[in-house]
Amino acid sequence: MEMNTYLKINSVKMSLTRGQSAWNTKKISSETQRSAFSSKRLLLADSINFNNWLVGIADGDGTFRFGTTKKNVWSFSFQINQSSANAQLLYFIKSALGVGQVTIDEKNERAIYRLRKKDLIISQVLPIFDTHPLLTKNKHFKYSLFRQAILTSIDPSLSAQEKTQQISNLDLQYLNVPKDYLSPVWSKVGPNLPEFKAEITQIIHKSWLVGFTEAEGSFYIVRKSKTQLVHAFEITQKDETVLMRGIALVLGLKVIDKRTHSTIITTKQERIQFISDFFFKTMKGTKSLEYRIWARSFTKRSRGFDYLFDIREKMRKIRSIRLGKNFKKMS
Repeated sequence: MEMNTYLKINSVKMSLTRGQSAWNTKKISSETQRSAFSSKRLLLADSINFNNWLVGIADGDGTFRFGTTKKNVWSFSFQINQSSANAQLLYFIKSALGVGQVTIDEKNERAIYRLRKKDLIISQVLPIFDTHPLLTKNKHFKYSLFRQAILTSIDPSLSAQEKTQQISNLDLQYLNVPKDYLSPVWSKVGPNLPEFKAEITQIIHKSWLVGFTEAEGSFYIVRKSKTQLVHAFEITQKDETVLMRGIALVLGLKVIDKRTHSTIITTKQERIQFISDFFFKTMKGTKSLEYRIWARSFTKRSRGFDYLFDIREKMRKIRSIRLGKNFKKMS
């Protein structure tokens, strides 16, 4: 883990928010400060590496798109899609990267971070995902095609016709992820994952798992019987068997394989306590609020059914919040 370290990120600058100690700035020497700010590459954090965290977010909710415009010109974009209630997360990413735009789609209650400028994608985004590979098979496969396509588009050794042909061939592959495809990072481990726990903890960084949980995880309270409510944690994925087993190994949980998906879920108090400690002061979006209410109520669960019932209703109301386009003016 990257504990108590100052992290310099290639071409990334950070505007950190208050109230999240894992992301708080600390004092540094004037020499380091001048160097970092002059190159606009400074990111300070206690425990969370922004790049790994961003890759976790992208593995959950990121998109690497390319296609032709009405003028028959190839266009490229890196996007992260969230509910409008989580727009602040996207503004945080925009501030950290220093590029891109956030738009609020009120009709569909969505917020989208989008970077379309090709030169900025190449200089700001590709280095992050090249250094910290995506772990899901679907996102890594599509990123690989996206990367090949955008670099082909600027290859001076190719004619316009050759570029179009090569990018078109990549585009045809985009929606057909091979069933046996895996992110290359998993080549370090064998089929019996528990034997490779040390390697897996290097692959699934805490920072990545925090980001992925912000995108895909759920902290909630569930009714176990007519008179009992319990805390639960869950991550669900489709067609990501190896990744799910790796996450389960890191968190000390089990994977339940169903017909259409796999899920990691627990209501065991021992594991809930571990998860509560694991994610303490790490997240940036609305999931952070959801987590804090969930974790705090877990420590007060002895107050009984009515108390947990009220907490569950409050959490449900938070999830139903949607923000309009004027949110941008307040951020």
